[in-house]
Amino acid sequence: MWDVIQNALVALLGAAAAVGIPVIATAFLWGVVGRVAPHDYHDVPMLQRLAVISGVLIAIGVVLGGPTARSYAEARLFAVGGPWDLTLAEFLIQRILVPIKVLREFARQIADDQWRTIYPFVSGLALAAASVGLAFRYWRGGAARAALGTLILAIGIAMIGFYVAEATLWLVHKLNFWALAVLTVLYQRRRNAAGH
Repeated sequence: MWDVIQNALVALLGAAAAVGIPVIATAFLWGVVGRVAPHDYHDVPMLQRLAVISGVLIAIGVVLGGPTARSYAEARLFAVGGPWDLTLAEFLIQRILVPIKVLREFARQIADDQWRTIYPFVSGLALAAASVGLAFRYWRGGAARAALGTLILAIGIAMIGFYVAEATLWLVHKLNFWALAVLTVLYQRRRNAAGH
């Protein structure tokens, strides 16, 4: 019983990290963009939307075609000793800090002529380049700052999107059916005790 409670507490800590890290990262990202970009950067919402969409496409491309793509199979998701059977620290180190692996895997896929697996990634990069080009079109004096803010926004959204996808699957592994069942029973018990 203690193991179940301990696993549930670790899973809840992981859930808090899974939710808290992207919220904090998003707030930090918008703060950085606000400091880097010109003061009227937010007056051109199309540029921000393009940067966000390009970041989402890059994240989808990394999830579908990156080095961790094979670990998304349902059979591997719940496997003991599988790619998702990690502690919180292992998850943060092994599954999130993979930009070098991603670039190496995409270079291999391009060399092997496997473009279909990385279309979203390439589309996101193209859209990010287009939004940087639009920044130079809309601003004369602060174009470089607007382009840098747009690039930071696209890369930041891509990183947050990848983290959210990975954290969701890690949590599904950690909060498997039995852990959820025990948490539900404990919640109902507490609720019933409070009602009497």
